[in-house]
Amino acid sequence: VFGDELQDCVNGRGSHTRITNSSIHDCTHDAVYWEGNFNEIDHSIIARPDLKTGVPGGDCVQFGGAVGIQNTGNWIHHNVMDHSNKATKQVIILSGDSDLPMFNVVEDNLLIGASSVVNYNPSGGIIQRNLMIGIPGMTRVLNIERQIGTNLAGNAVTLADNILVAHPGTVGSFGIFVTMPSSTIPYEILAYRNIVVGFQDTGIRMFATPLSARVANNIVHSTAGTYAFSFGSATVTKNDYNTWYGTANKWQGGGAPDASTHDSNLNVTSIPIPTNYYQPPNYFPVRIPRL
Repeated sequence: VFGDELQDCVNGRGSHTRITNSSIHDCTHDAVYWEGNFNEIDHSIIARPDLKTGVPGGDCVQFGGAVGIQNTGNWIHHNVMDHSNKATKQVIILSGDSDLPMFNVVEDNLLIGASSVVNYNPSGGIIQRNLMIGIPGMTRVLNIERQIGTNLAGNAVTLADNILVAHPGTVGSFGIFVTMPSSTIPYEILAYRNIVVGFQDTGIRMFATPLSARVANNIVHSTAGTYAFSFGSATVTKNDYNTWYGTANKWQGGGAPDASTHDSNLNVTSIPIPTNYYQPPNYFPVRIPRL
């Protein structure tokens, strides 16, 4: 599927729909826009959305909607998605009504570019085993924020076994960024075993009210003079067994955990992680193998 005068290459509303083994690219607006529950997008190449000039508006994949749109049970896996043609919008945005419980899964994808790689509603789900690569000017690779609604309902968000890579030299860049206006319902972020490489502001930043965060077994490679971890004053954090390198500043903000909430974080002088890669291989027209 390729765009021309179309607004979205694929646009639909419904449940139990599967988009698989497809090549969707060069779209005027979104490559895929969908609203609904229990849908699947897999083993596809989705690239170069938002080709129109003027106000940016296109994502590789957007689950969008308004009040009353739930968007739960969706599964996005084993795709290549490339939004490096424009540093606006997102590779994936999972939105919906934050007053409704959600649980979506994004796993085993190669995701490149845009203003942020993944913009995710914090009402619940899993983001795991993805390679997320920034482009020049990108400020947040993995961004968790409330989309629509006044409160938060449902489940924890788990971020596990992802690799997040900043574009070299991008000032003010964050790896994992969690932000939220005050909510009457506390929510939970679990960040485990992620590798966060080359960010010039903060590797893992969580600032929200109220938030319970567990940050464990991550490797953070920040540039000199920046922060490995940053927590807001209202954040309740348990920070365990992380390794960080490249900065003398471990914590930022009033929410830095005290001795009772963390142990055995390790500052090392070198980590054998490449820090100079961000460009993916030329994947067109290679089909992603089914795993």
